[in-house]
Amino acid sequence: MADLLGGTAERSAALPIRLYRAAAGLAVVAAITYEVLHLNGRANWVAGNYFSYFTVISNIFAAAVVLAAAGPFAHSPPRRLDLLRGAATVYILTTGIVYALLLSGGKAQIPWVNTVEHQVMPIAVPLDWLLVAPRGTIGWRRALPWMAFPIVYVAYTLIRGVLRHPHWYPYPFLDPDSSGGYLKVLASSIGIGVGILALIWLVCWAGNRLSPGRAAS
Repeated sequence: MADLLGGTAERSAALPIRLYRAAAGLAVVAAITYEVLHLNGRANWVAGNYFSYFTVISNIFAAAVVLAAAGPFAHSPPRRLDLLRGAATVYILTTGIVYALLLSGGKAQIPWVNTVEHQVMPIAVPLDWLLVAPRGTIGWRRALPWMAFPIVYVAYTLIRGVLRHPHWYPYPFLDPDSSGGYLKVLASSIGIGVGILALIWLVCWAGNRLSPGRAAS
């Protein structure tokens, strides 16, 4: 089973997989480019605000990783590429789950862009992880650094939100002014952080179960 789904280094760079990755990455490039061009020039448009959304950052990172895996880095050292793919899988899953649970009630400005960022990529990137599993097992010590970005992101968001006038936060649960104070923000952040830790465990578990390196060892 691991051999069928995980494949080998050669299979990871096979044409169908590379086309699949390229299509996913280019869909994000098209969506974000279109959205920026559509919103740029509006009275309330602030580029720094737009690129401070976790959704946008995680989609850009995921697109960069799958495009790199589809092209110039398809034959890069397996461990390095697999760690990047694992991190991208965790972050884009976080985007999809948080959107589905907390944010999906709002009206999207551009529906097809919203679909790409919140539904297509949170399915496409994890599916790529399962179709081409990491070529060696990934332990907790290597996976825990994936938590660094979410932690830095929350700190950046809170600091930037205070420094901007008027205050601005990308999500209601990170806004101390509207969510009930910093304790509520802390509680929300801890809850999401625990969820991300669970996703890290799940992504590693799934990848390790399917890894051809596990079967070989």
